[in-house]
Amino acid sequence: CKKENDDISVPKNEMHQTNAFIFVKPGNRSVYNVSGKSNGYPYHYANGFVLEITPATEKNTHTINFIFDFGLYYKKHLHAIWQTNSDALLSTDSLGRSQVVLKANPSIGEVTYIVTGSDTIYRKVIDVGIQVTVPAGIFSCIKIKEYYSNKPEYIEEYYSFKEGLIKNELLNSSRTYVSTLASKN
Repeated sequence: CKKENDDISVPKNEMHQTNAFIFVKPGNRSVYNVSGKSNGYPYHYANGFVLEITPATEKNTHTINFIFDFGLYYKKHLHAIWQTNSDALLSTDSLGRSQVVLKANPSIGEVTYIVTGSDTIYRKVIDVGIQVTVPAGIFSCIKIKEYYSNKPEYIEEYYSFKEGLIKNELLNSSRTYVSTLASKN
């Protein structure tokens, strides 16, 4: 996603650089408001989710810290490794499984997937250039739908090449979860 007046495409001279994803740089910290409903009960936490990027030891590799803090109810700190190249942003989990998060030149309808034991996780590009309004501003986004072969839920994510994750929504029959970008350094 990019702010409203930005062009959605990555300039051609940036597409073939080592890192077309300029939001993936050490020191970046994005703060998100979180709201939703779980078992019929609504919730809202201002600044409930933080995404921090720190350098790792290999070139174009970064440690991503996902920090969830919902007061007394829920606290969790997760890590992943993000690696960038001229074609894609990849995420590797603690079990060593890698998945494409976002491609440098996404095409509507394009699907990537990863097999995770008994389940397969699919990521499909739904739209490019969709306008999304969040507390941090209005962005023109790339919409990705993540869904599973063995679960009746899915996640919709909205990304900007300059700013990263703008909005994230988990939807299923018993709960919803929405995080929206509130601020970024």
